[in-house]
Amino acid sequence: MVFPVPSLNTYAGGDNDYINKFNNDNAALNNAFAGLVSDVNSLQTATGSATWDDWIRKGPAVEAWPDGVLGAYSLVLDTSDISSGNLTLTSTNASGVSVATMGGTRRYHIGTLTLALSSLSLTVSTDHDVYLGVTSDGDIGLATQASTTQGSVTLPLYKVPITVDGAGTGFTITTNSTPTRLSKTVYWDNTVEQLRQETPQVFHMNLSWPTGTVQTSSGGICKVTIPYDHIWEDSRLACTSTTASGGTGAITLDIDGGATVLSADCTTAGNSITMPVQSPYIGTAMAANTVYSAGMDFTTGLVYNAQLSLFPRRAYNAPLAN
Repeated sequence: MVFPVPSLNTYAGGDNDYINKFNNDNAALNNAFAGLVSDVNSLQTATGSATWDDWIRKGPAVEAWPDGVLGAYSLVLDTSDISSGNLTLTSTNASGVSVATMGGTRRYHIGTLTLALSSLSLTVSTDHDVYLGVTSDGDIGLATQASTTQGSVTLPLYKVPITVDGAGTGFTITTNSTPTRLSKTVYWDNTVEQLRQETPQVFHMNLSWPTGTVQTSSGGICKVTIPYDHIWEDSRLACTSTTASGGTGAITLDIDGGATVLSADCTTAGNSITMPVQSPYIGTAMAANTVYSAGMDFTTGLVYNAQLSLFPRRAYNAPLAN
């Protein structure tokens, strides 16, 4: 911010040019205030907003969520009163203050926020996924909000699996289920940590199959373990390959002994072949210590010099794939 300090006149008892001096002083003050207003507007609408967006952004820009909770101590789920039909959001910091942004506005609440499950009119004798979050209350406040539809909650924070008894008045956490924090609803409170979390680590696999022989449906050739909850940021395959007429070939990354997570057609040679994430793992996080095995599925053909580069990024409080 550059504030132009005005240069004002001095006055003496014998002056006879007061009008000119007053006019010059007023012009200098007007210029100074105009510069100040310009700086404030710039900070509010451009530089300031951009800085704020950078600070609160969770994940790469394509995944950015404009609203969320500031700090891990704000709006923490408490289900201890569920037998009385209540879900509670509270703060675990000493001051009891929970802070969130909503539509670019900072909002806060002191103490707990309670939601009565009876207000949702849940079907009796049925299991439900209740999305619990907050919405605006007044100019700066927060209020609880919940629905069985995530998009109906202004700022959804938790997915809570709830079973309703036959009378419609008893509520419990569904057996063998636990509430989960929705992704992108907690912001890191400093940009160094944000950068660390957003930068994927690189895992490299050298898939050294024998050359000069036809490969068919080989799995578990090479294995890797990702030691943290993670989301696939990118995965690239480099290889030189040829395939006999009418043949097809793919290199895959599978959960060891399970389903395919990444797969790429490698019948055409390339140095940077994208390996798309396969359904149902698109947009979900994988659990820490998942073991993956690289495999291939060729009807006919050869593959040479296959190199697989994996770029998993850490996932924080994200829903994990089943």
